[in-house]
Amino acid sequence: MKNKSKRTTRGNGFYVQIIAAVFVAILSIYIGALLPAITESRIEECNELIPVLTQELEEAEASKASKKVIEEKRTEIDKYETRLEMLGERDISYSISMIFLVCVLIFGAVISQIKTASFPKDLSYTSNIEYVKYYPMFSAPFAATVMLLAIGVTYQGVIFYRISDLVFLILAVLVGAAVFILYRHIPYLSSKLAQRRLFKSAERKWIKSFSWDDLLFVIPAVLIIILLCSVVFFGCTINGAKLWLKIFGITVQPSEFVKVLAIIMCANSYGKMWRAIFSTVICCFTILAFLYLKDMGAAIIIFAMIMVMLFLMLDNKKTFSLIDNKKLVIIVMLLSVCFFALALSMFDYAGERFANTGSAMEKGGQQAQIIKAMIYGGLDGLGVEKSSHIINIFAVDSDMAIAGITAVFGIGMLAIVMLCYAVIIVIPIRRYAVYKSFYFLSAQVSVTILVQVLLNALGAIDVLPFTGIVAPFLSSGGSALVSFCAMIGLVLATLHPVVKPLEVNKP
Repeated sequence: MKNKSKRTTRGNGFYVQIIAAVFVAILSIYIGALLPAITESRIEECNELIPVLTQELEEAEASKASKKVIEEKRTEIDKYETRLEMLGERDISYSISMIFLVCVLIFGAVISQIKTASFPKDLSYTSNIEYVKYYPMFSAPFAATVMLLAIGVTYQGVIFYRISDLVFLILAVLVGAAVFILYRHIPYLSSKLAQRRLFKSAERKWIKSFSWDDLLFVIPAVLIIILLCSVVFFGCTINGAKLWLKIFGITVQPSEFVKVLAIIMCANSYGKMWRAIFSTVICCFTILAFLYLKDMGAAIIIFAMIMVMLFLMLDNKKTFSLIDNKKLVIIVMLLSVCFFALALSMFDYAGERFANTGSAMEKGGQQAQIIKAMIYGGLDGLGVEKSSHIINIFAVDSDMAIAGITAVFGIGMLAIVMLCYAVIIVIPIRRYAVYKSFYFLSAQVSVTILVQVLLNALGAIDVLPFTGIVAPFLSSGGSALVSFCAMIGLVLATLHPVVKPLEVNKP
């Protein structure tokens, strides 16, 4: 009798990608039909305001007003001129972005049915490994990521969307794909290196004991220190935070890439206490640097990475940990908590943000404005036609992206967003990873995205301290988008490596 429950090859994400592609296509057609009329009305508004503001500036200069008033007038004129420029390229940029995302999903559905390239079976333990035949990476987490990107592009398109945003979107997807391909082949490459004895030498004992995991641990740690030092000494300040570097005229935020490097470093700390302690020290240094640079949100995320790394080491059964001295792990964990609390107390602005939580409606400001917009929009949201109510709210396209999406599109879109986040967060840690460091990495990425979503969503509505953290895949910002796509590339690679052991003792 045939086994009817046997899954077919096409079950590996094919239909999931098709459904996601249909969702993105419908969303792009619906919003794309509304944007031209809205763009035209906003262009008229800018053309009317710019001459009025220019006249006010001339009057202020003629009456010898204060420099502050004159600068405010000039800033206002520059804002509307920039907005006018962005509106001119918004429609075409949005259309190309959505077509690109639909093509990515269709490409994923097709390539998931193609067999992987055959690898030479000359490894020393060939009989103990299995070569993965298909690309099952194009499944629920991948589809959820692209759907979030589509929702983010749609939201940014309703606010403002430029050609540069389209370029960063394509770059982010390509970086995520490159990270996936590279990290997916890590087990195969490491076994080839071990077979050829590239890291073994009879003359040098320190090389003999070196492994591929050590490289994935040491290199990120060194890069973290280099990036942080470059920002501290050569960074530029924007909106009160010294977080950016200008490279050939392009503004880059290294703190977003530090998160990815910290995830890889902490993930490869399993099984060796010296690695865990060293990772904790590097992360504590990173926390101090972020707090000094006034990026409290990033500091909280790095602290969460420390806690996840040490907590997983306490449970040998689920994390494959080789650490027997659990008391030492607990001591390091307690010291990390004390250090984080002490570090927060050293900076007055951090205490003020905690103290101001819950009083946004009384003091007004951007949080009060977005909360009022959400209340006014109700369950159905303001709608695309009335989205002009929120475009003047500061950082509504980045630090308040989830709240802004709720205000414009309503509770239904918020539910879809949270469902996509749940798929990305839960599936990687629920599925069994065949390599130890891969399990740690999936957990680190899931917790990083979870903390970032909570800080963005609840910080905007004044439930948690407002840290200025962006929403994964939804907020504007090229550096953040590239780093999050790299994280997803890591997760997909850990779920589906090229080779895996035939016999695996599942926890």
